[in-house]
Amino acid sequence: MVLRTLLKRGLVYRTSAVVAVLTLITSCSAGADYDVLIHGGTIYDGSGSAPVVADVAISGDTITAIGPLTSATARREIDAT
Repeated sequence: MVLRTLLKRGLVYRTSAVVAVLTLITSCSAGADYDVLIHGGTIYDGSGSAPVVADVAISGDTITAIGPLTSATARREIDAT
């Protein structure tokens, strides 16, 4: 999988929604897999490659998962489609 390869290389993943979401973390409730889950975000890896549409999970101030996260839950979920 392309995303797994990019993660192993330590590339920085960016999406405009992530910046906005980090400010929302404090308003999240307990009991979920992640603090924030962004569904269908466009991800740019910074290498100049074509962007990829995927889900992004955030725990605390760290991006913890990228890929198809359809069964995951979060305190706050955002539809970025």
